Amino acid sequence: MPNLVVYDTETTTNMVKPESDFNQVIQIASILYDFDLNKKDEFDITCRPLPWSLFSPGALLTNRKVEAFSTDITHYQLILETLDKWRSWSNDVDTIFISYNGDRFDEEVMRRQFYWNLMDPYFTSKDGRSRLDLLVKLYPMNIFYEDSLNIPEINGKKSFKLENIIKSYGIDTSDAHDAFTDCLFLYELLALIKNNAPNYFDEIISTTDKNKKIKHLIDNEIHFDCTAFGNKYPVYTFNSENYENQLIASFDLNFDPDDYLNLSYSELEALIFSKGKKKKIIKEVNVRKTTPLVSINTLISDKKSIDNIDKIKANKDKISSNQNFKEKVLDIFANKTFENTPTNIPEQRMYSGGFLTNRDIDVFMKFHNEKNLDEKIKIINSLDDDRYIQFAKRICAQEFPETAPKDYLIHCKNLITERFNDKGPWPDAEKYLNDANKLLENTTDEEDISLLNTSIDHINKNRIN
Repeated sequence: MPNLVVYDTETTTNMVKPESDFNQVIQIASILYDFDLNKKDEFDITCRPLPWSLFSPGALLTNRKVEAFSTDITHYQLILETLDKWRSWSNDVDTIFISYNGDRFDEEVMRRQFYWNLMDPYFTSKDGRSRLDLLVKLYPMNIFYEDSLNIPEINGKKSFKLENIIKSYGIDTSDAHDAFTDCLFLYELLALIKNNAPNYFDEIISTTDKNKKIKHLIDNEIHFDCTAFGNKYPVYTFNSENYENQLIASFDLNFDPDDYLNLSYSELEALIFSKGKKKKIIKEVNVRKTTPLVSINTLISDKKSIDNIDKIKANKDKISSNQNFKEKVLDIFANKTFENTPTNIPEQRMYSGGFLTNRDIDVFMKFHNEKNLDEKIKIINSLDDDRYIQFAKRICAQEFPETAPKDYLIHCKNLITERFNDKGPWPDAEKYLNDANKLLENTTDEEDISLLNTSIDHINKNRIN
C-alpha cells in the first residue's frame, strides 16, 4: 500500500495570474503516514523571502509569518531540504502527495519552487509518486456521503474551507493558516473519509496515479461529475486506442446523445469550445489533476440512491456503440492549440521552455551536491538553457554572498531594483503599499498593525525614492 504524505505551504502572495509566477514559499510543512495513518516522520521549515520577492500585506496578515524576515534559512535551503526529505520518503514505495486545494495552489506553487532551484518541477507526479487534491474529492462526498462527512453551512452556503470543516468537529483551529497545523487538519480529514466512507476512500487512493486513473475511467464507464455547489452530472468517460491513451472525454448523460451523434465535425467543435457559463455537455477529463468524479459502481456498492439509472445506462450505450462519434470528439481535443505569450522572464517560462532531459537532471544533481563555489560556477558554465543559468547564478549569490562573482551579485541587485520599482508581471510594490495603508486605516489590532508596518518597511527599504 502507498505511503501518504500530507503537506501545506504558506507563501508571499496569491496564485492569480500573473503574480502566480512569482509567488514564493516561505513555509513548508509535511507529515509522512503509512496507509493506516500511522505517523512516520515530519518536518516544518520557514525561510526568508528572496531578496527580490515582494510579500503581500494581505498574505502576511493571513499567515502571520513575520519570523520569515529574521530567519537565516534561505529559500534554496528550504526547497533542497524539502526535496531530500520527500525523496527519502518515496524512494522505495509508491507515495501519494496530498494537499488541500493543491491543484490550484500548493502543487502549482511547489512546481515553481522546484523549477527556480534547478529541480524537477514534476517530482510529485513521477516514479511511483502521485498527487491528490483532497478538496476536489469532497464535492462527491457532500452529495452522496452527506452523513459521512460534515460540510458546514455558512451564510446559507456550504463551506469547503478546511478550517471550517475541522472546526465543525470541535477541533481547535486557532492556529489555522500555519502550514504544519493545516497538515494536522488534513490528517483529521483523511481519517474521517477513510473511516466513514471506506469504499469511496479506496477509489480515491487507487486513482491518484495517472495511468491507474485512466484505466479506472475506462473500466468504470459511468461516473458522477460533482461540483462545489451540490450539482451532480452523470457522465460517460471514454477514449480510443487511435489516440494518445491519456486523452479522455466525458459526455453528460442528462442529454440525449441522439441530438448530437450526427453533428458534423465543425458543429461538434463549436459545441465543445463554446464560451459562456453554460454547462459543457462534452468535456475533456484532465487526468493530470484530481477529478471531482465518483464511479457509479462505488455508489452502487455503497447502496446509494441513483435517480434515472436506466436512462443513464441507455444513453451511455448509445455513445459507446458509436465509434465514429467518439473518434470525432477525441480528434477535436487532440488538435486543440494553446497560445503562449513570448517572454524573456525565466519565472514565466516553466511550461514554455521544454521539459527537463536526463542530462539536465544529472547536471543539476552535481550542482546541488557540489559544495565548492568554483566548481559550481564550472557547472553553470556547462548549461545551455538561459533560464537555468539565471536561476543558478541567483542561488550562488544567495549561498555565497561574500565570494560569488561580481556579475552574479550585480544581476541580483538589478533584479531587486526591477521588482520593487518597475511595473511588470510581478507583484506591484506601489499597489502593495496602498493596500497596506488602507488596511492600516481600518484596523486597531496591535499585532495586525505591526504586521502591516513590517510589510511596508520590507517594500520601502528596496524602493528608489
